[in-house]
Amino acid sequence: MKKIATIALNMFLIVACSIVCADIVRTFVVRRNAQTRQPPARGPVAGTLFMLPGADWSRSPNGTLVFGISTACHFCTQSAPFYQRLLTSVGSGLTVIALAPEPVEKTRQYLSNLGVSIADVRQLTLSEAGIRGTPTLAYVNQKGLIERVWVGTMPPDKEKELIDFASKMARRG
Repeated sequence: MKKIATIALNMFLIVACSIVCADIVRTFVVRRNAQTRQPPARGPVAGTLFMLPGADWSRSPNGTLVFGISTACHFCTQSAPFYQRLLTSVGSGLTVIALAPEPVEKTRQYLSNLGVSIADVRQLTLSEAGIRGTPTLAYVNQKGLIERVWVGTMPPDKEKELIDFASKMARRG
C-alpha cells in the first residue's frame, strides 16, 4: 500500500510539474514571440490622408511640410540647425506647419529659442495626427495625401535628401 501511495504521489508531482512548465513556456516564449511578430508602431504613412483638423491642403499649391515636435523632445532640440537649413532652403515655396502637444505659445517660444521660424503652430496631441514619435516630418501634397515621411534625427545624407526634396517641391508650380 505504501508503494502505491508513493507511485501516486510521484505521478501527481510529474503532472503538476508538466502543467507548470507548460504555463511557463506559454507565458514567456509563446507570448513573447507573438509580440515580436506584431508590426512596429508606425507614424504617418505615405499614400494616406494626413488627418489635421481645419487644414485646407488645397491652399498650398506646392504642398505642406508638417513638423511633429515636442518641447520635451531632445532630438527635436538637437535637430534645430538642420531645421534652420531646411526652412531656409524652402523659403516661402512651401507651407510649413508645426504640430506639438504643448500650448501654442509655449511651442512658439521653444521654436524661437531654437532659431526656427514657423508661423503656423498648432496644438494637437500627436497621436491625433497619427504621429508616434518626435521629431516627425511629413510632406503633404495639395490633396492632403502624405507623399514622404521622415522620423527621428537624421544623418547628414538623409538631411541632404530631405532638403533636396523639399527644395524641389518648393520650386515647382
